[in-house]
Amino acid sequence: MASLKFGLFLLAIFFLSSPARSCGDDDDDLLKCLNCHRAFLDLPTFTKNTKAECLADEVAKNLEKKSCEEAKDSNPYELDKHPELLSKCDINVSHTKDGVVLPVCVPKLDLIAVFTNYTRTYFAKYINDSKFAEAGVASNGDWMVVALSTNTPGGDFAGANGLVSMIGLGHCLVSFLVGMLVFAEVPLGWW
Repeated sequence: MASLKFGLFLLAIFFLSSPARSCGDDDDDLLKCLNCHRAFLDLPTFTKNTKAECLADEVAKNLEKKSCEEAKDSNPYELDKHPELLSKCDINVSHTKDGVVLPVCVPKLDLIAVFTNYTRTYFAKYINDSKFAEAGVASNGDWMVVALSTNTPGGDFAGANGLVSMIGLGHCLVSFLVGMLVFAEVPLGWW
């Protein structure tokens, strides 16, 4: 088991140091490296979440003009202060409470420095938290943004116009009541 962990760690280093990375996209490469890191820690890997990716992209665009010096004490991005970003990605604000957006500013987005910022700073507590199951990654300028979501209703980044959100509990309740009426009307001997 230890050799498998070491092998995954070496794979992450390969992705970081390879001059000809597998797909040449820093966002995808970072996600691969973060997944290798999580596998090394016996954590489930992140699956790609398109709404989290959209949100990461919107946050990166929003931060693009901000310098790295202005962001020395970066904290997780406070989504409740930016409802316009959520609406651009069709995300219901009630589905973001447990999610987190982690912006990192690194000149020229050196992938090793970006990876280190996510795995060796206080952001590591989010990257290493097993409650986060999905991720979206985006970059713009010197900014790399990772949006992490859970697979719970409080942090799954569900859409405001998703089928479950539009129909909601009311539909489930009506369906249940109609089912109960039909069941109550059917004589027991019919089965």
